[in-house]
Amino acid sequence: MRWLVKFCRLDGADRRLLLEAAVTVLGVRLALWALPLGRLRRLANRHGSAATKRGGQVDPERLAWAVAAAARRVPAASCLTQALALHLLCQRSGVATQLQIGVTRDPGGVFRAHAWVERNGKVLIGNFWELGAFAPLPSVGL
Repeated sequence: MRWLVKFCRLDGADRRLLLEAAVTVLGVRLALWALPLGRLRRLANRHGSAATKRGGQVDPERLAWAVAAAARRVPAASCLTQALALHLLCQRSGVATQLQIGVTRDPGGVFRAHAWVERNGKVLIGNFWELGAFAPLPSVGL
């Protein structure tokens, strides 16, 4: 219940942002379970382009904070879930970002993949110490 106290202490704008992020993270998580990637891409593109832009751009780092905070409460909110959610929120806010998906093999030969979001070369979400080990895949146009 401590999270509820923290939530109530936020100002109104941050509460709205966190709620929007939570709905988006949950929606993306459910969509990743239920839909093929092609259908998810079409829905995301339609949703992002049809959304009303906010009055003024929202700070993309604030959006990343909201997505990361919401993802802690959504079961199985993987790096892909978080990256897609942030990319969609940025798109709806008129903030240009790049969704990156990379792959690597660890020293034991195990295949690993990771997703992150960048803006102007800076990682907004999905950054961790071994990010440079991942070879980015070509853009999928989401």
